[in-house]
Amino acid sequence: MGEAYGTAVAIMLSVYMMFILPLNNMLYENEKLEQMYIVNEVTYFVEQARNTGSIDKSMYLSLEKNITGLNNRYNIMITHYKSIYNEDKSEIIYFGEENYLWNIKEVLEKNDIYNMSRNEYIKVSVSDGEKMVACYGGGIKNEGETPE
Repeated sequence: MGEAYGTAVAIMLSVYMMFILPLNNMLYENEKLEQMYIVNEVTYFVEQARNTGSIDKSMYLSLEKNITGLNNRYNIMITHYKSIYNEDKSEIIYFGEENYLWNIKEVLEKNDIYNMSRNEYIKVSVSDGEKMVACYGGGIKNEGETPE
């Protein structure tokens, strides 16, 4: 009887080590690769927006396609902080007038481009519902063609 118990434990342990443990490790590594891919896509999008001073419809659709095309359901959040200047427009008092993704999408639907001004700030974050996967942002370096 003791020998049968030992054999059963040995079989369960070997099944765990041969099949379940490698599969679990593979899923973990896949999740990390997916996160790195998302960080890369978000960084590319933000840097492109910072350098051009605008977001065009194709840029946004490309970001959305590349991130939502993955297996998980990811939520993309874009926030644009507009600069508020003092009376003589010599210095920025603070960042205010936040425009969120739905505002930006409305402008993209109408004009195919969303322009930003120099020294404003854009932030893109991606979450999977439970935790933040990627967050990246920065100040706008160049102005778009016609600032709003």
